[in-house]
Amino acid sequence: MPVSIDIELPINKKAKFPASCVVCAADHPDSKIVLTDSAAGVLSSWFFHSNLWSAKVTVEAPACKHCASSYRWLRYFYILVLLLSIAAGIFLANWCVPPGWSRLLKKISTFAIVLPCLIPYVIWVIKNPLPFHIHADEKKVSYQFRNPDYAKGFAILNNVLKEEDRDDFAAH
Repeated sequence: MPVSIDIELPINKKAKFPASCVVCAADHPDSKIVLTDSAAGVLSSWFFHSNLWSAKVTVEAPACKHCASSYRWLRYFYILVLLLSIAAGIFLANWCVPPGWSRLLKKISTFAIVLPCLIPYVIWVIKNPLPFHIHADEKKVSYQFRNPDYAKGFAILNNVLKEEDRDDFAAH
């Protein structure tokens, strides 16, 4: 079961990537993948406008031209599947909720119907993670890799993995 391997670095440390494609692990890639995330705190992430005052974290990871293009379309596909899951839940809720209910009760029941519709999406994303993703908060950036060998190389280059832990990392 493929799951992502997360490696955390301090937010002020520039990450070093292995000289291979982050998606397919081919040597000497000729392009890059650029990801940006807001370093919002736990409380500020609850507000939509938190991105206005949050620091932005931008990461450039090496990738083949084909993989960089495919990765962009894969991210769009993940967003599309999420939106379709939400739309299916709303459609199901509109079909199931009786018209005579109060507006508050309709909203609560719609939420209660949409939420379980997202469970297959969440399971799918956990079983099929993106090849590479980042998540930033106030103090650290989490780099998420699907390929364990690439993650190990990344951890070694950034001095996250101690010498005695290198053999155990492959079993992760």
